[in-house]
Amino acid sequence: MTAKTKEAKCNCQGNVDEEVDGLRKVVLVGSPNVGKSVVFGNLTGKYVTVSNYPGTTVEVTRGRAMIGHAEFGVIDTPGMYSFLPITEEERVARRVLMGENPDVIVHVADAKNIERMLHLTLQLLEAGLPVILDLNLMDEAGGVGMKIDLDVLQKALEIPVVATIATEKKGMDLLKKAVSGCEKQVARVPLRYDGLIESAIQRIEEGLEGNYGISKRAVALLLLQDDPDIKDMIKELEKDGYTAIYAIAEEAGKGFGQPLNYVITLARQEFINRLVERAATIEHSGRTDLKEKLSQLMMHPLTGLPFLFLSIYALYEFVGVFGAQVSVDFLERKVFGEYINPFVTGVVTSIIPWKVIQDLFVNEYGIITLGVRYAVAIILPVVTTFFIAFSIIEDTGYLPRLAMLLDRVFKKIGLNGRAVIPVVLGFGCDT
Repeated sequence: MTAKTKEAKCNCQGNVDEEVDGLRKVVLVGSPNVGKSVVFGNLTGKYVTVSNYPGTTVEVTRGRAMIGHAEFGVIDTPGMYSFLPITEEERVARRVLMGENPDVIVHVADAKNIERMLHLTLQLLEAGLPVILDLNLMDEAGGVGMKIDLDVLQKALEIPVVATIATEKKGMDLLKKAVSGCEKQVARVPLRYDGLIESAIQRIEEGLEGNYGISKRAVALLLLQDDPDIKDMIKELEKDGYTAIYAIAEEAGKGFGQPLNYVITLARQEFINRLVERAATIEHSGRTDLKEKLSQLMMHPLTGLPFLFLSIYALYEFVGVFGAQVSVDFLERKVFGEYINPFVTGVVTSIIPWKVIQDLFVNEYGIITLGVRYAVAIILPVVTTFFIAFSIIEDTGYLPRLAMLLDRVFKKIGLNGRAVIPVVLGFGCDT
C-alpha cells in the first residue's frame, strides 16, 4: 500500500486523543448500561477529558491510568452492540478500534446477559484484537441465581476473563493485572462458519492488500454482511480490485436462502449457546431455555415478524397515542386550559397594570401561558413516554434484534434498522 493511501486512511479515521500518544492504549468497549464508565472511572480516577470524536458529535472519554508499573492511556468508547454498526455511536467506537492501534481491548459485559454479550466478544476476536473479557455486574448475575465458570470461558476463547463488580471496585485489581500482563498478539478465532462462507472469506482475504486496522478475516465477514463503511474502505484501498472482491461476496450470498448477515449471526448464536451451556448455570434453567428460544424466534425473518408488529404496535399505542395524544390533550386542555393558565393570568394582571408586560408573561403568546404550557403539556409527555419505551426495548435486548430484522429494508432508503422507532412514532403526530 502506498504512503498516500495510508495517509488518506488516517485522515478518514482521525486521532481520538493526542494526550495518549506514546502510551500503551487500553480501549474499553461494550454495550450501553454495562458499567463501562464505572470501570473507566476506577481505572483513571476523576481527571479525564471528554470531547467529540473528529467529524462527529459523539463523545469519547479518555484519561490516564497507572496500571502495574506502567502508565496507560485509557479510552472509553460509546456503547456498541456489534462490530457491524447501525448507529453513529457504534461507528465511532469501531473507528477507535480500527484507527488507534490499541494494545489492549477490555470488553465490559453484563454477566447476567452473557449469551447476548458474547456476540461482540467473538467479533473482537475475529478482528484480531487483543481482548480481555470483563464480566461486570456479577452481583446482579448472582441475584438471578447465575454462576459462571470463568475457566471454561477462558479455555474456550483463549483470552483472559475477569469477573468484576465495578460499583464496589471488586475484581478491579484482577482486571488491572490482566491489562498489565496482556500481550499484543492475535488471538485464535474459536468459530468456523459454513464451508461456503469460509471459502468466500479465504478468497476475499487473498484479494485484500490494504491495511484496515483489523484482521482481513473481519473485513471479509463485514463485507459478506454488506457493511457500507467497509465497502467504501475497500473501494478506497483496493482500487480496481474492489470489483472482483465484491463479486465473491455476491456469489456467496446466492448460496443461502437467507441474508448472509442472518446466517452469520445465527452461527455465532449457536456457538455461544453451546459455550454458555458449559460455562454458566442458573437455578431456573427453564427460564434460560425460554429466553434462548425467544431470542432465536425474534431474529428469524419469518417468526420474528409477529414480535416485530406487536412491538411496533405497542410502541405506537404507548408513545404515539397515550403520550402524544391522550396525555397531551389532558395536560394542555384540562390542567393548563382550565386551571393553571386562568390562575396565572389572574395573578399577573392583578399585580402588573401594564398591558405590554402582561402580554410578555400571559395571554395568547405569554412565556408562561404558551411557553411553559408547550414545554410541560406537549413536549414532556412525548419525551417521557418515548424514553420509557426505548429503555424497555434496549434493556430487554430486543433493540438490536429489531434493528437487524429491518436493517435490510431501511438501508434501501438510506436509513438503518433503528430508524423504525422515529418513523413509527411520526404517525402519532397530527400536526
